[in-house]
Amino acid sequence: MNVDVRIKNEDWKRDLQEAAMNTINKKWNEGKELTEDLFRKYIISEHSPIRGIELRITMNDIPYYNSVHFARHIHSIPYVTTHRPDRTGSERSVSDTCVHIFDINIQGLLDMARKRLCIGKCDRVTYDFMMAIKKCFIEKGSFYKVIGDMLVPNCIYRSGCPEFKSCGFFDGNIALRYAEYNNKI
Repeated sequence: MNVDVRIKNEDWKRDLQEAAMNTINKKWNEGKELTEDLFRKYIISEHSPIRGIELRITMNDIPYYNSVHFARHIHSIPYVTTHRPDRTGSERSVSDTCVHIFDINIQGLLDMARKRLCIGKCDRVTYDFMMAIKKCFIEKGSFYKVIGDMLVPNCIYRSGCPEFKSCGFFDGNIALRYAEYNNKI
């Protein structure tokens, strides 16, 4: 699968640091140097400054029907090659592939991955493309790897499967945890 990922912000580390420091009433350069470990903490905590980092993801030769699965995420801004006969001069086919580019912030990508890495409920080709995105981030290394490492399915994020019928990959009982919490308050 031919996938590419990149951070669009020219000075994204400063953008992140500036937003984070502002939330605690400090100047951007008064905080700790942004390390991979600190970046991981920002992402794990889903601290609001991660929403200021814009990503561009390109998926080449994705089946058009799978492209639609990615376009449905509300925080994704998709740019999909057209297959309109008046533009291409040829009839549409269910086997058409396209280039699907989308812009999304880190929070939106985390949310997307939670759905699209669910091997039990996600279309297999859609899953494969989401996994290719995850691997592309990891293979770029450094701060990109941190982003890739944080892309997990909902069952990992929520310590159990929220679907009506679990595939069993990681099957903690979310309903029981909710009941236990509610019984304690």
